[in-house]
Amino acid sequence: EILIGLVGSEMCKETVSKPVEIENDVYICGDVKIMPGVKIGKGSVICAGSVVFGNIPSGVVAAGNPCVPVGKVK
Repeated sequence: EILIGLVGSEMCKETVSKPVEIENDVYICGDVKIMPGVKIGKGSVICAGSVVFGNIPSGVVAAGNPCVPVGKVK
């Protein structure tokens, strides 16, 4: 569910359903959140605790909130 905004004293919620694409040889560490519609490229590593909002290219190490590439896989 995605929070849209306040209506009176209650939050409006909308369910968003989009496929997530994870290519081959991807490592996803613990406590990672991947948002709808994201593509993670081949051979990438997603570090623990990351929140992936956008696409991650192939062959990178990515971390953070929002998750961004921080290096290349060797």
